[in-house]
Amino acid sequence: MTYQDVLPMLSTAVDLRAIYKTVYDTVPWPEPVPPPEEIALRWKCKVTRVLGSCYPCKRIITINPLYNDSRLRGEIKDLMTHEVGHFIWQGHPVTFKSFLRSVGVAPHYVSSSSPPSAAFQAVYAEHSLRHYIWKCPACGAIYVPADGPWQSMQKGEETADPQMECSRCLSKGGALWKRLGC
Repeated sequence: MTYQDVLPMLSTAVDLRAIYKTVYDTVPWPEPVPPPEEIALRWKCKVTRVLGSCYPCKRIITINPLYNDSRLRGEIKDLMTHEVGHFIWQGHPVTFKSFLRSVGVAPHYVSSSSPPSAAFQAVYAEHSLRHYIWKCPACGAIYVPADGPWQSMQKGEETADPQMECSRCLSKGGALWKRLGC
């Protein structure tokens, strides 16, 4: 995998504020929701099973970085609508789900019991293999292991695992590999 392959995973090309503004302006909310300028919108640090979350008291919405994938651009508005709905409803009561259905949100974003779209399943399967993005300490090559014992490490941590070998410069063991990505 080259740096060009990794770059899209590191970018935040999707404009979350523009998506929130669209949802704010176009959805007929039954009660007021906070305007875009009062909301903090963030990407979650790592890919998890949680697609998004809303913290109404803090006025924060987080979105899973999977939604940077262009194949999910058509679904992020449904996810944002779901999260914005939590400014009105706590949890997922029947009224919350009924409202989401009434404004045309896809079933997977109304209830987790509905199967996800084929696009989401494909993106999730690909990204679940990319646990971390590493940088070779010797030559700076980017390395994305498909699998490995590094799942518990946090961003910025280093490892001297002797099994991590750079395919470009063949640096092996003893050198500290740095975790770069989420």
